[in-house]
Amino acid sequence: MSEFGAGIAIARAKADSGVAIADVRYAAVYDSFTVTLAMLLEALGLAARGEAAARVRAGYFDRGGTVPLNTHGGLMSYGHCGVGGAMAHMVETQLQMTGRAETRQVKDASIALLHGDGGVLSSHVSMFLERVR
Repeated sequence: MSEFGAGIAIARAKADSGVAIADVRYAAVYDSFTVTLAMLLEALGLAARGEAAARVRAGYFDRGGTVPLNTHGGLMSYGHCGVGGAMAHMVETQLQMTGRAETRQVKDASIALLHGDGGVLSSHVSMFLERVR
């Protein structure tokens, strides 16, 4: 499985917003399982094909990394399924963007990417949020 709706969703979000992946300072990506998160990171352009694991190991997605990811621990540590997973990502993003994430706070969450999937990768949504003060 190499192509699915994540590529379409992110292309639409980029076209509609004018935001590029290189602009993203924080990412919240639905992480129901390790393999799906790796697939989504690559499909969204946060890592090249086959490079998601290497980026994770290198600290790229750590709280102090280039693009901090799922700083609330993600759904695999928070709970999947049975909780409002997408809402957990949205709440964490809002906390990051408003500087209220306490010990999880990243340096600059001014532009965030949120991506969710459902139905065993059959439906996807991507959006960018920008902090404006």
